[in-house]
Amino acid sequence: MSSRFHQQHGGLRFKIYDFLRKGMDGKPRPINIDHAFPNIDFYKKTAWVQENLIAKPVLLQSQGRNEMVELGQREDLLFYVHRLHLTDKWEDHTDHQMVMFNLVEGENYILRQ
Repeated sequence: MSSRFHQQHGGLRFKIYDFLRKGMDGKPRPINIDHAFPNIDFYKKTAWVQENLIAKPVLLQSQGRNEMVELGQREDLLFYVHRLHLTDKWEDHTDHQMVMFNLVEGENYILRQ
């Protein structure tokens, strides 16, 4: 379940939705308002969200013109996100950790052990 605020005509409209998931009967799942409201943190206003949830990129490492930037790491997440801006060869060690790469822009890359 997720929630979203929309500003419209000078006021706020609050929406609660379930990502359009379908129930066992194949129909859209109903929204349970009684369950939704206790799960909403109303103190998380714009300033709180900007300070605590929106990632502030931090340069972790560079090799030549290549850069590794931390995009998000919080205590409440089980993962973190680093972005590599590559123009040529990058060497790194995973320290026996699981690493997942996604090619976002470009044609290909070669990963060697």
